[in-house]
Amino acid sequence: MADAPLAEIVPIVDRLEVAVDRCDKVSAAAIAELRSAIDLMRGGQTNATVSALLAARSELGTPPH
Repeated sequence: MADAPLAEIVPIVDRLEVAVDRCDKVSAAAIAELRSAIDLMRGGQTNATVSALLAARSELGTPPH
């Protein structure tokens, strides 16, 4: 994923944003990481976006608070 071109990552992050806005069964930490990834992507920080997405993926296994 870190090698994915920006043009491929932007649509993924856009879809994640829609999902996050509609989801109530995801932990607060995962939502925070996803929102961070969205902000980083919009800021053009691809490597930091990938890190935030990986952190969100780790948090997705955690029950919602």
